[in-house]
Amino acid sequence: MFQDFWRLREAYIRGLLCCNFLFASCQLPLTSTPAPVTTPISSETVLPIPIIVQTANPVIHGLICEQLEQSLTIRPYTCVVEPSDEKVQRLTVEIELSDSQLDFGRNLGFSTVTAGTLLLVTSSARVDYSFTLEVPGVPTKKLNTHSTGRIGLWFILPPPKGLIFTSVGTLFNSSGAPDMLQDTCFSGNVSKDERKADCRLYRLFLSDSLNQIWHQLQTALFTDSELEKSSEEIPEKSLFRKESRVSSFPGASSSDYGFPDDQLSFLWGPAWYLSFYQGQIVDNSFGEIVLKGMYNYRPSYIETLAISRKLSTNLRKIQFEIEGQLGKHFGIQKHWETNLLLVLRWPILQDPIPVSIAYGDGLSYAEEIPKTELALGEVDTKRLLAYFMVELDIGLPVFPMEPRMLFRIHHRSGVYGLYCRKKCGSNFPAFGLKVKF
Repeated sequence: MFQDFWRLREAYIRGLLCCNFLFASCQLPLTSTPAPVTTPISSETVLPIPIIVQTANPVIHGLICEQLEQSLTIRPYTCVVEPSDEKVQRLTVEIELSDSQLDFGRNLGFSTVTAGTLLLVTSSARVDYSFTLEVPGVPTKKLNTHSTGRIGLWFILPPPKGLIFTSVGTLFNSSGAPDMLQDTCFSGNVSKDERKADCRLYRLFLSDSLNQIWHQLQTALFTDSELEKSSEEIPEKSLFRKESRVSSFPGASSSDYGFPDDQLSFLWGPAWYLSFYQGQIVDNSFGEIVLKGMYNYRPSYIETLAISRKLSTNLRKIQFEIEGQLGKHFGIQKHWETNLLLVLRWPILQDPIPVSIAYGDGLSYAEEIPKTELALGEVDTKRLLAYFMVELDIGLPVFPMEPRMLFRIHHRSGVYGLYCRKKCGSNFPAFGLKVKF
């Protein structure tokens, strides 16, 4: 009976490893961009209609103009600065946030239902919209509606780490509620980097909310035949100029409000990193290494090649990365080892030298039962164990490819009996180099 239980549990853990490889990590929002309206108006080429978008919120201004210019209405539009000689359509937008929260109860519930394997950290708020569309010669149209925007990320971890890190992640994200992101984004009392990061998250949040009500908006304001202007009714191009996204907001720049060229909803960030490090096993526990500085080395070594990539999201001042490793043991043992992990990185210094600390958590699979773990008297060790690491990296900014020296503890763990019935695992203090490509 007990053997069947352990076989089932090991099969379950292997399934989690497959989920990690298949799903890696997904950031929220998971909503997609609204599908373009394909209803044809005429067989002739349709010129975009100039429209002025007025709002006190530069982030929502940019999002709405992007949607309009991507032909997500029955007619294509282009955002413009108001011309002096002609009146054009004018869309006035007001938004208000309410019920801003960190979704702790919701996320904890989802993590519990998945037996503690789901790491889920999100924040959400209700957004109330008021739209007013004014078209010369046509009655004014209004729409009041609302939706709930949500941002964050999820990841599959070995149980019960998903449950633990859902709680820890929410604590670190305590200042990442949408209303606080909005305050920081429009505040002049924070650093430019902090403002840009929070504006980027705030934009993701508003994008998720706006996508949910876009169909309702285009149905209520942009589908009447009265609004379909022929090309002759559109003002001459000389009478208007295209909106620069932030021209209505003096002193603002696109980088300040986080309008990158790539799609923010895409999972991956722009940078890949390649790391190589070598370590030697010690008899000491992880706590003895970190807290007491004890290193009783044994003649067994590991060389590891790792590739990682930043994700295109972060929580408050925390960067996320996915890392895959291939390690080769030599000395007492000579097997291969593969690891997959989610990395949380805290940049603690940027100038004059970038310095960061990181924690990574995932799964480790050894080609054979590690002899060194058996040699330590841990006779119940397994090929598949949990994996985590802690790392300190120091940048070398004067060299190309942004190299970084890294100091890491490479740790296989049984997680207090979850993966093996007795104490099991190993520790390799390691040193190496990381480069960007």
